[in-house]
Amino acid sequence: METTERRRPKGPRKNSLSFGIPSAPHLRPIGEPRNPRNCPTIADPNRHLPMSQQSRAASDEVFGRLETVSLLGKAVQEDDGRLIVVDGLRGGAKAGVAAYLASDRTLLYIAANDESARAVHLDLGALAPRLDSVLFPGWSTAENMPRSPSIDVLSTRVETLHALRTQHPNVVVSTRPALGTWTAAPEELERATEVVHIGMELDPLALLERLSIRGYERVDTVQEIGDVALRGGIVDAFTFGLARPVRIEFWGDSVDSIREFAVSTQRSVGPRSTVTLLPRREIVIDEKRREDLSTRLRGAGKPRLADRIGVDPYFEGYESSLAPYVEDPCTVGTYFRENGLLLVESGDGDDAPTSSVIVQDPEAVLQYFEQWRRVELQDLDVKANGDRNLIRVAVRPPPIPSGRSDALVESVSNLTKQGLRTLVYCENETHQRRCREILSDNEPPIEVRVGVLSGGFVLPDAGIAFLADHEVFRRSPSMRDAPRFEEGAHVTDAFSLEPGDYIVHIDHGTGVFEGIDRLVVDRRRTDCLRLGYLGGDRLFVPIDQLDRVQRLRDTDDAPIPKGLDKLGGKSWARRLQRTKHAIERMAKDLLDLYAKRSQVHGHRFDEDGAWEKELAEAFPWEETHDQLRAADEIRQDQLSSRAMDRLICGDVGFGKTEVALRATFKAVLGGKQVAVLVPTTLLAEQHHETFRSRFSAYPIELRSLSRFRTAKSQREIVDGLRSGRVDIVIGTHRILSTDVQFADLGLLIVDEEHRFGVRQKEKIKGLKLRADCLSMTATPIPRTLHMALSGIRDLSLIATPPKNRFPVETEVLEFSETVIREAIERELARDGQVFFVHNRVRTLGAMEGLLRKIVPDARIVVAHGQMPERELEKAMTAFYRAEADLLISTMIVESGLDLPNANTLIVHRADRLGLAQLHQLRGRVGRGSRKASAYFLVPRHARLHSQARRRLRAVRDHTELGAGYSIALRDMEIRGVGNLLGSEQHGFIHTVGFETYCRLLSEVVAELEGDAPPRDFDLRIHAQVDAYVPEGYIPEPAERFTLYKRLSRFTDPLQPSDLLAECRDRFGPPPEALENLVHLKELEIRLRSIGVEDLILGSESVDLGWTREHAPKARTLEKLATILAGRVLFRPSDRLRATVQGPSDLVSALELVKEMRKAFEMQGADREDSTSPLEGRSKKEDR
Repeated sequence: METTERRRPKGPRKNSLSFGIPSAPHLRPIGEPRNPRNCPTIADPNRHLPMSQQSRAASDEVFGRLETVSLLGKAVQEDDGRLIVVDGLRGGAKAGVAAYLASDRTLLYIAANDESARAVHLDLGALAPRLDSVLFPGWSTAENMPRSPSIDVLSTRVETLHALRTQHPNVVVSTRPALGTWTAAPEELERATEVVHIGMELDPLALLERLSIRGYERVDTVQEIGDVALRGGIVDAFTFGLARPVRIEFWGDSVDSIREFAVSTQRSVGPRSTVTLLPRREIVIDEKRREDLSTRLRGAGKPRLADRIGVDPYFEGYESSLAPYVEDPCTVGTYFRENGLLLVESGDGDDAPTSSVIVQDPEAVLQYFEQWRRVELQDLDVKANGDRNLIRVAVRPPPIPSGRSDALVESVSNLTKQGLRTLVYCENETHQRRCREILSDNEPPIEVRVGVLSGGFVLPDAGIAFLADHEVFRRSPSMRDAPRFEEGAHVTDAFSLEPGDYIVHIDHGTGVFEGIDRLVVDRRRTDCLRLGYLGGDRLFVPIDQLDRVQRLRDTDDAPIPKGLDKLGGKSWARRLQRTKHAIERMAKDLLDLYAKRSQVHGHRFDEDGAWEKELAEAFPWEETHDQLRAADEIRQDQLSSRAMDRLICGDVGFGKTEVALRATFKAVLGGKQVAVLVPTTLLAEQHHETFRSRFSAYPIELRSLSRFRTAKSQREIVDGLRSGRVDIVIGTHRILSTDVQFADLGLLIVDEEHRFGVRQKEKIKGLKLRADCLSMTATPIPRTLHMALSGIRDLSLIATPPKNRFPVETEVLEFSETVIREAIERELARDGQVFFVHNRVRTLGAMEGLLRKIVPDARIVVAHGQMPERELEKAMTAFYRAEADLLISTMIVESGLDLPNANTLIVHRADRLGLAQLHQLRGRVGRGSRKASAYFLVPRHARLHSQARRRLRAVRDHTELGAGYSIALRDMEIRGVGNLLGSEQHGFIHTVGFETYCRLLSEVVAELEGDAPPRDFDLRIHAQVDAYVPEGYIPEPAERFTLYKRLSRFTDPLQPSDLLAECRDRFGPPPEALENLVHLKELEIRLRSIGVEDLILGSESVDLGWTREHAPKARTLEKLATILAGRVLFRPSDRLRATVQGPSDLVSALELVKEMRKAFEMQGADREDSTSPLEGRSKKEDR
């Protein structure tokens, strides 16, 4: 129905080199040993030995068999004063030797550069999972671009510092620049670390204050590393060193419980007895340090910098800005208290520009370790002399097969015949499973393990060979740790309204949200939305009906309509009717097409063979769940005799091409031809290169047909298609020409069909009637729409972002020629390419002139949508073929391009772009194995609009395709619906609102399929109770709105009580008003299931009334009378009513309705009437 601060009262370290446990390093809680990925533990025969003996005993199995390595161990122990030089090591053998030499003394491995350091660290995790090794990486910051390190680098450094201070790890891997970087002194880190355990006395407000000083950000809901939230007597915090955040619950000032909780659900997942809260910043700026720095800065003539740290001590790049003014800055060398062993890699060092945060000359770093025994690892063949003890280790490269699995089998077989034990290391469980299938017939069985090995190697003297699967299948190695932290994600469907937001009510149309009032509705006090309509009319909507209200959103390509509807007017009903008619026309057209396609008999392909498995194994990434599901759905279509017509939806980079590529492979192996149709010549070139690379090891004839080909070449391709010599053709609308005839077309793949013209679409329809069809679109659609359309269109949705991609380092900076020059020169120095986006055609020429002045040596091309087509194509092709270094363009670069070599993006006037545009632009870089950077530039000293600031903050803080991506996804989904369903439907979405459109679509599809949902009816519950979420319990409006929205959408009677348990976990014991609200929702769901449309709670009775069409039948009434044992009185009038004597509180009413439900279930079982009010309704068991 619609009507016009709380505060709660009072083991030994393992150090063995183990080739018996498959593993790769992954995050573990501070103080807990490294745990292999999903691998069972085994009994350790050396567990009773001292640590050094454990290491030696296990090492004897492999490296101990090598005489040269044994000599190395003895040379390290004897220390005759000569420099030890080890030559011949390659691949993972460096880490193997380091693990062999590790003992009770700390071993410091100084790699040549960050890439090598990360590789050695991962190799140690694969080869010696029980060894306690840590990584201390560098910052990768430039002098002229002061910025703080990425969250991955920062967390790794802080965790390693903590481990050095408290745990004394066996192996530390680092580089010279990293060792010379300014860091917190051990005593500073100790003061900034908070150890919390159950039972300790601790003031939660004081804890919150200390965490804020240490860089934590106070938020409403903890979702990201460094977030902290206080809700009454509960503190949530997400610290370094843990994969999940923790929830600390207090009883007065005593810690009552500590629990980890999941970010995605905000529910607790397991108890802890203690937790270590590390500082969010490596360099903590407390009040004392702030005052000291302020004095020094003013004395050095830097008053603006002094003022800045007074306002925000953790501004971007504060570390490098302040380092020159720190007295006696500390480096990590002070953490090493005892002498140890130093392994120093030769080779090319870090060539990144120097940064002021490096406070010690990298060459002088080794002075900290003058007393340490030193071993140099040489890549070159050096000669021994009197000052050097040269030890050569016999290590040879493994045989690298051609990329086909039969070559892998042959190579492993040859190694086995040579008497070598062979171990194959795979990057993930999926690759491990496939390699095991490929090698399943090998005798003796080959051990296949999970672990990231940078490179394989053979130890002939030890009789063992190590193979890395990425080398075998010619993939780039994934030189990145497993995910360190659980990804951030909003609690189910976050929702909020601000006064002034435009809304749509399903019954009354467009209005304006004005605020929330607490009113008495049906005798209960509850929150109501106050909505304003045309003419000053107001509508009050009880908060439990929030599902009937949606917020209208501005998107990047369409503003929301600002006109208001009039209460009781006809304009909204007309718009709703027009929209429904348009949906019906579209749905009928789709059903007609579906019916025609179902009459076409397609080719029935065979089950997957060995080659299909080989191709899947050679995929360089781990497939997402959505990718695997989509691939399986397509495979089932191909195994069926019904012609396939499937659409794959998903953003660029989510893996659609790989799914289509596997379908292509299956069709070709089945003797069919495949045509891949794309809207632009450049995309044709791009797809051709992708397909060529993946199919290079197979006898497949692949050609590209476009204007890039000469007339003679085009004739040859056309003849090859007609004769059947060409298996796959990838091209533009040239494929649709009348002279192109196929010998046996089996599969048509259409990329971005909405970008083709009307005549081209008609020709595409003709091809679809002759072959299987697979369409792809790069704009995602929401899962709600996917479900609504699934009955009339075969859809595969790939909405899961790819795993373990390097995050794009994202900066929001003021416009600066120096920043631009540094960014471009850094990318060009590594032979990469740069996107520069300037979204104003009128001033694009001026920006080109400025950039030519800033970077005169760069090869520059310009592209925008107003250029002649051929000129635009020429510019884009030059950039695609790496004939240009820098592409200056408008937003046309937003979608479609996949350029792994372009890994720097600079966006001018980023404040003018929408969030979806910013996310999609950033998606253009970071597609390969290199780290990528995105710079969003805003005007100097400009006061940005608050919405622009929020957009830029969101895109900066969410550098991976995770929680932040979902923010922009809404806008892209709406655009995707337009691409999928047409511009007319796109317009209706903006007219009636996205949720209303999806609701209408679901109803229309259900009606067309003959499965129309039962007619809804208004339900009124009269109860004199308070039912709302008190502000003192959940102070944040957005949290309360989200809770109200979730509650309003529940249809299962078990959901409300589950939500109440969640609130108890997240916010503490729920107040009575919230319990009443939840009980009312459960009561409403249960009453609807038995057809009751109103209920009145009296003083000592409960009165119920049924709708006319849902009134119980005679036999049900008899069973009700029996179940209620004489307490019920039925009063038939214009509609049936019943009064039940007894307790009339909400909980008792719930129990009563559960009892009554049994009679209606009996009615359904008896099937006494075909029009039973329970037909089609849920029979879910009650608790």
